[in-house]
Amino acid sequence: KTKAPEAFSNGYRFAYGTPVYSRGEDEQGNVVKEQQDLSLMYSKENMADLSLNIEHGNLFDESDAPDQTAVHEGITLKYSQDHYRMVPSDYEPSAEEKVQEAAGELVISYGTDRVIDQTAQTLTWEDNGQFYTLLGFDVEMTPEEFYQMAGEIIDAEGSMKLCRPLQKAGTALWPPGHSARDIPDATVPQEKRGNPAFLQPR
Repeated sequence: KTKAPEAFSNGYRFAYGTPVYSRGEDEQGNVVKEQQDLSLMYSKENMADLSLNIEHGNLFDESDAPDQTAVHEGITLKYSQDHYRMVPSDYEPSAEEKVQEAAGELVISYGTDRVIDQTAQTLTWEDNGQFYTLLGFDVEMTPEEFYQMAGEIIDAEGSMKLCRPLQKAGTALWPPGHSARDIPDATVPQEKRGNPAFLQPR
């Protein structure tokens, strides 16, 4: 069952969510699996937003080792911090940047209109066949604070612990009293809402 608290003890609260449609392909490009996952956004005053992505199956192999790990209730939490540099499509990396990329110290992503540097903090884990990713850009939180939030998700009782009902319009979900006019990009999948995570390195 999917677990997603409405609020965390550190003040982050559920803002809105969107379904995310994913598919896996084999080497020939044939679709071998399709699934509908969930992306939830949490907000806190004077802090950058955090997203909680919940996948009902792991479509992609994890190749990179995490920076560090912790264990909560027998579940391994994998924490990573990465330096993202978002750049225009015609950007040419310097020799130094290429060395940093090769060493795993820098991720260059293409698709912005200017150069933007951000720090991505990611925490991933599996719980009863569900794959969770807690992601933030420039949130200035410690790994321990990420572990605390993951623990609250893991300890949540029942399915989809959003204490208030969600309304649905199109492909977007948000709390009662809000509409697409309040959240203009809510119908856009999480990975295409200006989140650098969707920008693919060359």
